Amino acid sequence: MKIYNPQRIQLFWCLHSNRILKITILIMFVVSILWLGYEFWRLLWENEALWPTSPTGAVDLKRRYLEVHNVFSHEENSYPYPPASYSIFWLFTGWLDFTTVRREWAIIYILSLVWLIYLIVKESYASNLTKIIFVALLPLSMYATGATIGNGQLIIQILPLIIYSVLLLKRSDSTFKLDLLVSILFLLALAKPNISAPFMWIIIFIPGRFRPALLIIIGYITLTAITLRFSDIEFFMNLQTIENSATWASQYRYLDIPNLLLRFGLKEWIFPVTLILLFALGLWIYLYRKLDVWLLMSVCALTSKFLIYHRWYDDLLVLLPLICLFRISQRNHNSDEIRVLSGLLIAISVPLIIAPGGLYLFPYPLNAIYSFSQSVFWIIVLIFLIYIAKREKTMQIPR
Repeated sequence: MKIYNPQRIQLFWCLHSNRILKITILIMFVVSILWLGYEFWRLLWENEALWPTSPTGAVDLKRRYLEVHNVFSHEENSYPYPPASYSIFWLFTGWLDFTTVRREWAIIYILSLVWLIYLIVKESYASNLTKIIFVALLPLSMYATGATIGNGQLIIQILPLIIYSVLLLKRSDSTFKLDLLVSILFLLALAKPNISAPFMWIIIFIPGRFRPALLIIIGYITLTAITLRFSDIEFFMNLQTIENSATWASQYRYLDIPNLLLRFGLKEWIFPVTLILLFALGLWIYLYRKLDVWLLMSVCALTSKFLIYHRWYDDLLVLLPLICLFRISQRNHNSDEIRVLSGLLIAISVPLIIAPGGLYLFPYPLNAIYSFSQSVFWIIVLIFLIYIAKREKTMQIPR
């Protein structure tokens, strides 16, 4: 007896999909309202933590705010971001009081979420209203979205910048204005390079021209020079930052390559291994550069998730492979087995990503089991997407 029978699964889905999707959408909608409402309250008004496992509201936004003012006031301190990031942060926080910054950040989050939802719905191949609503609710119901908002983190703003930059590169025209727009958008995304830097390989290899990447490099050097002109911080990031982050993260049961190397007593290998794998990702992007950009973005997102230290709010990265899986499940050129397996992976992912998430909700060891299960699942998704890329390259399926 076959354990995996796509025909049976397809039949079951045809009979029950409408009811299952409606129930799922209802749960996602309720979770979105409650979770985002709570996290926007944290961002705007919370000054003391409501729960023992929760930090105070806008904790990371306040850190960036203070760092920006310290950097441009020549204060000697340790700074977790490279110099260019602080020039970008200054545009939004450097000339306002913190209460106003909290309100500004809330508006930016809302606009970014609207833009993100527009992009993913437009690109998802969703064929009816029910599927459109499901796709639209994915980022709203994820624990990472609320955690980002409540802490004042950056990934909600960065994801639509990355997606739109890459989509612009698909256009057949190669005008200077288009390349300049791509470079400006991606430069803003580089405010948090541990999220956006791996996607630079797509900017380099996809368009068939080097001008967008060159403009980004020039822009990044310029932003770095501006920060250094008005501050005393060093030009280079401390190479120990990745290692120190991994040491700190080991207390919170994150599963990524720096953390694993640390657990095996190989701390000195963290930086070279990260660098080698980052260049391996670049080689892979080059070899598969003619494929669907959503496949390329998804592999970058999952590689970034495991290659570089992230906390749980950065798990919004997995939205990209989720949309890619949805696209695969909707495209007729894929076999029934591929489409059904993509749908199954989406179904499994929903309880793993939905708010409030298990890392801080469950007690030990359940939270460790939850986190480990997530990591194993996303490794499986990464392997599946790499297989799809190899298959599509062999079949020469156009992007």
